[in-house]
Amino acid sequence: MDVYITGSNAYMLSSELATLLSGRYTEIKMLPLSFREYMTVTGMAKEEAFAAFMKTGGIPYVAVMNRTDEKIDQYLEGIYNTVIVKEIEQRQARREKEGGKRKITDIALLKTIARYLVGVIGSILFKC
Repeated sequence: MDVYITGSNAYMLSSELATLLSGRYTEIKMLPLSFREYMTVTGMAKEEAFAAFMKTGGIPYVAVMNRTDEKIDQYLEGIYNTVIVKEIEQRQARREKEGGKRKITDIALLKTIARYLVGVIGSILFKC
């Protein structure tokens, strides 16, 4: 019997799941589309594809969906809320049982920091 577990859940990505399965699993990492793959999937001309790729990234579903700015924004917002916010909240809830650990208490601040960090990718944030 084969069982497939999919998703990007922080719990599934942690060593906790690997410990539970102890050698009885194969991890297959899914990466975003490269620009060349994006052009092939969308069928767009190079210049149009580049502009779209830079705006929305190489997420495979975005490349094949019925593309309107509103639909793309809604889909990407859903990914952001699931991956960045909900998974951090869930992991935090599990860790709260282990007293003495740092806790995230302000989810709005977490969202603000995450959006800021996404906006300054490649920039120096602080010097040691």
